[in-house]
Amino acid sequence: DHWPDYTDIAPGGLCDQLILIRALCRDAIHILELTLVTQEAWPELHRAAEYRVEVFSQAAKVLQKTDARYRDFRKRIVKDEEYASSVGAWIADRLPLARGPARVHALNEIAVFQLGIGPACVMRVKALFSHKTYVYPGHWDTNAKGETVWVVKGKEMYQNPAITCVLRSVYFGSFSALGYKFKEFYISSHPDESDPELTIPLVALAATGVHTALDSWKTGRYNKHDTKLNKFSGDMFKTIYQHHIKHLEDLKENHLAYFHRTMSQIYTAVVYVYI
Repeated sequence: DHWPDYTDIAPGGLCDQLILIRALCRDAIHILELTLVTQEAWPELHRAAEYRVEVFSQAAKVLQKTDARYRDFRKRIVKDEEYASSVGAWIADRLPLARGPARVHALNEIAVFQLGIGPACVMRVKALFSHKTYVYPGHWDTNAKGETVWVVKGKEMYQNPAITCVLRSVYFGSFSALGYKFKEFYISSHPDESDPELTIPLVALAATGVHTALDSWKTGRYNKHDTKLNKFSGDMFKTIYQHHIKHLEDLKENHLAYFHRTMSQIYTAVVYVYI
């Protein structure tokens, strides 16, 4: 196929491209970030090329409403695999860059669990992973069997300071942070309550970051050499993420008042700090 010159990629980086391509990438990045905040943190897992085409096609479809030339961009992205790959390279790192800090910041925030080192650390990580109790604030104790247990504050699900501090520092650390870009989506799910709620995907991502940080200590010492841990790999941790998604969605469906109160309290703890 012969494509119009204005769809061609110029030598250099994104800043060297025509405004048409820069606008397309800008809107594609917006779609990626919105997806992470409101829908899914690993949408590209095992289907990166296909997902890239979907995102650019969606962005071009909106842009062509005001500029018909984007119809050609959309067709070329769908039909020209090499072209889609080249344009996609400019946005490929956006999702990893948005996810990664949740794990990095969690490495500091899990100090709240007072893990220690050696066998005591192993036992405490194991206890926190049992029933995912790390999502609650709590304190350490020993049960009747002499086992180490994390005694939770059962009404404060997903409000462990490790989770709320990750959300605050990573996604709401400044007014230019990712979380602030999409404040219009933090709306109440309760028909009779108006207090805003944080989104399920953001809370689940922060909880997964905390899980990953704890996983780095499961041997009793910090494992700094595991590539999948360091990359916050979806292959390794999307199952954990989906667990938290399902847990929150089930809570929303079956206990809406409690869900609303929980997500609203998280929103207040994370967002109102800077308002």
